[in-house]
Amino acid sequence: MRLTVIRPLCPDVEKTQRLQDVLDYGLKGCDYDTLETIDEIEKTDLRGRRLLFAIELGESGINLEYVRLLKSIRLHRDMFDGCLAGIVVDGNSELFTKSVSRHMVFSANRAGCAFLGRPLVEGTRTQQNFKIIAANLQTDNREAFRMSVRELV
Repeated sequence: MRLTVIRPLCPDVEKTQRLQDVLDYGLKGCDYDTLETIDEIEKTDLRGRRLLFAIELGESGINLEYVRLLKSIRLHRDMFDGCLAGIVVDGNSELFTKSVSRHMVFSANRAGCAFLGRPLVEGTRTQQNFKIIAANLQTDNREAFRMSVRELV
């Protein structure tokens, strides 16, 4: 089944490069489409699809297109009927990734989306949350982040 990546647009290329690298690695060989704006998302029938939410956050923890997406999801309660999803949140801070993830999962689930197994991968600025995984895999934190996204897909 084809994957749909919902990646709320972040116009700052500097903030997006790390997540882009992780997605390039994680999605290698996958057949997927990417939706970045709320207009694209609302025009697409997403019901019954496999989804990957990929959200970039700056130091403030705010991505304005993500906020627009969250509003749309909360207003369209059947938007994700029959969907199965995972989520990747990457931030330029040690804060906010978990709270953004929680809001996204809660809202998407209310709109019909299921999140099974370990559906969340969080990348914080220092990626210290990958320290144990990196040690177990005998690699560095960045590579552990990339590998975690690959397992998610």
